[in-house]
Amino acid sequence: MTTSAELKLAEFNRVAAECRRWSKRSLDVARALLVEDLRPVDVANKFGMTAQQAIVIRTRFRDRVRLAGIKKVSATSFMAAEKPQSEAALLPFKTDLQKLKRANYSPEQMLEFLERNEIKTDLDTLVHFMEGVGDANSRSRK
Repeated sequence: MTTSAELKLAEFNRVAAECRRWSKRSLDVARALLVEDLRPVDVANKFGMTAQQAIVIRTRFRDRVRLAGIKKVSATSFMAAEKPQSEAALLPFKTDLQKLKRANYSPEQMLEFLERNEIKTDLDTLVHFMEGVGDANSRSRK
């Protein structure tokens, strides 16, 4: 069985991992105030700052904790699990899609080609993408 302090530390560590731009010092201050439950004046003295600065760090970290409670999945985790479903996902296939278009494949067949490459998009997105990229060969023939 875990103690409540360990749960607080686990939650702190989970949220701190998302605070990539925070300095080690700020995270140490937040940990001392929120996990170790030290007084702001004692933490301030330990880290060479005012008690008000320590309180501001605590408040900002608490805001992050609240956000973490609302946000169940981080953007980083989502991006690792999901591929984009927009025109950006089609860019690596630009040359192949142009080749299919020149060979008179239909947009529906191009969608099938993309699906076989584990890219799911809709017809409107594909058509808009193809209008934007045009046909490289047709420009060079002019």
